[in-house]
Amino acid sequence: MTKTSFTHQDILKLGLFPFLIFMINYGLMLILPDAERVYQADIPLHFFGGISIAYSANHALLLAERRKLITFKNRFLKIVMIVGLVMIAAVLWEVYEFLWDQIFGTLFQPSKADTIKDLVLGMLGGIVFCSLFVRIRKKK
Repeated sequence: MTKTSFTHQDILKLGLFPFLIFMINYGLMLILPDAERVYQADIPLHFFGGISIAYSANHALLLAERRKLITFKNRFLKIVMIVGLVMIAAVLWEVYEFLWDQIFGTLFQPSKADTIKDLVLGMLGGIVFCSLFVRIRKKK
């Protein structure tokens, strides 16, 4: 294996969890026309979406560290990087929801408060993941 190649396992770890959250959300949009029922599912989906993006971001950073593209000597900086990537994904997700509403006339973003709640839940998911799983590897 060369330094730039990825294994199937790497690709799976980078994309599977976020893809599953996306597909669950998409399926709910199609089968639950009642906005209130979707709204109840919205809370855990945004939280677990934050966890899934944090998991993928952490794995991407581990791959970059193995290839000596980046080095983290401080756990806090790694957490800031991961949570920052989660927040970028959360903002892009909210843009996706906005466009879905505009194109298909749905109401997945009923208010500004809902959008902020979604962003905060994604960030909290990323923070929970980081507090439980992010470690700095010691050099040997």
